Amino acid sequence: MKVNVDVRQLLPLMKSFYEFSGIKVTIYDYKFEKLFAYPLYSSDFCTMLSQNDEQQAKCDACVVRLCRQSAATNKACFHKCHAGLTEIAVPLSDSGITIGYLVCGQITDQKNAAEGIRYYSNAQLDSILMILNALVSHIILKKLIYIVGKPFELQLVEYIDNNLQEDLSVSELCRKFAISKSELYHCTGESIPGGIASYIRRRRVEMAKKNILENPDKPLWKVSEEV
Repeated sequence: MKVNVDVRQLLPLMKSFYEFSGIKVTIYDYKFEKLFAYPLYSSDFCTMLSQNDEQQAKCDACVVRLCRQSAATNKACFHKCHAGLTEIAVPLSDSGITIGYLVCGQITDQKNAAEGIRYYSNAQLDSILMILNALVSHIILKKLIYIVGKPFELQLVEYIDNNLQEDLSVSELCRKFAISKSELYHCTGESIPGGIASYIRRRRVEMAKKNILENPDKPLWKVSEEV
C-alpha cells in the first residue's frame, strides 16, 4: 500500500497551526516512514539528542510505540518520550484502514523544561488535542493524505464491511482472496490495528448498535443473527 501527501495544500494548513500553537507537526505513513514535517527543523534540545545514534534510536522507538498505541485505541494518545517531553499521536484512518499518523512533540507540561522547549498546561494540551482531531478530520475529508490506487487492504475491508453476516474466518478470507495466512497477516499487520478479527468484531458491534437504534422492537436474537 502506497500513501501520498498533497504537500501543496497541507503546507499552509500546518504552517497556520504552527504559527498559532508553536508546535511542530510530523506526518508518518502506516509503516512509520516520515512523509511531511513543519517546520523542518527541530528544537535545539532535540537536535542535540539526534546527534547521538543511541538517543536517536530511542526517539524513533518512542514515536513507533506511541503511534501503535493510538492506532490500537483508534484515538489520539499522549505520552512522555524517553527524554521526558510530551508527544501526541493521532491516527489517520481512511475507510477503516490506518494509513498514517499525525505526531506532535518537542513540548512539555513541566514548567522547568530545557531552554527552547515550550510549556503548555494540561488545559492547553486538551485544547490543542481538540484542534488536532479537527485537523485530522479535515486532512482525511479533503484527501490531503491518501492511498494510491486500491490496495489489497482496502479491498479486504470493503469485503468485510459488505459481508458481516457471512463466514469471515481467516481461512475463509484466505480462500476468498487466494492468499496464505502469513501473507494476510503481513499485509494487514500495521494497517488494520488490533488485527482482522478485532476489526470484524468491532464492525459487527457497530452494525448491531445501529440496527437496535433503528429497530428498537426487533428481538436481540434477530439482530445477532443479522450481524
